Amino acid sequence: MNPTLNLLRLITYNVRSIQRPERLTDFENAVNNDAVKFDVLGLSETWRRGRATTRFSSGYVLHSSGADPTTRPIGTGVGFYVSASVDRQIEGIRFISDRIIQLVLNVRGRRKLRITQVYAPHSGHDDDEYDAFLEQLTSALNGRSFTHDYVIGDFNAIVGPAQRGDRCCGKHGLGDRNDRGEQLVNFCEAAGVFIAKGLFKK
Repeated sequence: MNPTLNLLRLITYNVRSIQRPERLTDFENAVNNDAVKFDVLGLSETWRRGRATTRFSSGYVLHSSGADPTTRPIGTGVGFYVSASVDRQIEGIRFISDRIIQLVLNVRGRRKLRITQVYAPHSGHDDDEYDAFLEQLTSALNGRSFTHDYVIGDFNAIVGPAQRGDRCCGKHGLGDRNDRGEQLVNFCEAAGVFIAKGLFKK
């Protein structure tokens, strides 16, 4: 698919480790079949170390942003797995941290599309670490404006249906909002971001 056209198939997926070569091979075999249609696959919990761009014989390209093994344990890691045609349309990649990575695509003329892939701290981490993640995400989203702007990934939060006064989420969210969900809603309200998952009935 050429992203200068009207359709871009975007998926986010928690891979739960593609660190070892055999896990990476299994991942490639799983996603490169007719059952999965995508142009950009955002990845979380890759467990991959450091920052790297890896090109495969399949023609796909993996841009990954992971932990520094000398200072942080593995178990995080984010990335983008894209086709060669999409990779040629990438204006830039920002390897922000082991929890946030961004890419900017040239989609048509001067129009730009930014995708931010995240992997938020899970419930085993304290609220201060979750707040620090949201602060880093806020910083990553500030500044330059884009024609289209998407934030995808695993926020490890339950938002549930919209509550009184909520503007950023819809009535079709599932589950009961937890503390992390409240933190995420507050972030979205402040950042002017909409949680699309709850806008549509499942």
